[in-house]
Amino acid sequence: MPLVMKKQLGAKAAAAVNQRVGFSFYAEDLTALRGLVAGLRERGVRVKRTFLVRALASLVPEDEIFAHGVARHRQEAAGKAGAVGEVDQCLAFEVLQDDVDKLERVGDRLSEKRFPGGRSFLLRALLHAPWDLMNWRVKCGSSKRSFPTRARAPAGR
Repeated sequence: MPLVMKKQLGAKAAAAVNQRVGFSFYAEDLTALRGLVAGLRERGVRVKRTFLVRALASLVPEDEIFAHGVARHRQEAAGKAGAVGEVDQCLAFEVLQDDVDKLERVGDRLSEKRFPGGRSFLLRALLHAPWDLMNWRVKCGSSKRSFPTRARAPAGR
């Protein structure tokens, strides 16, 4: 599906549009992402990291994302956690436009409170949150039907 500007779509059609979004990750963030994927695999749910990112952005409510963002900021300010060094990797994921908008709204709320809070920061906060993986096992199993992974396009050679 080609990328389409939001203004070109009707309000009803915009809900199902994917947007390719880049997120900056530090080494500890990638470790946390691998840990969540492995933890779910141990509980019988095989998910790829793309699916897990989409699930985190989609299934976690705005208020909870805000709370995790504030908690992560406080941990970093206290020196208990933080981004050390340079960004290790920038990964792009296809995320539903509604979920991108949700992350933007939460980021705006955080900046109003004088906290840093871009999309990457919020996703990193969600990756480091203390999740109940048995609960996420159920959520991920049911949400696979909601947004299945897209088949890759064949390489143009």
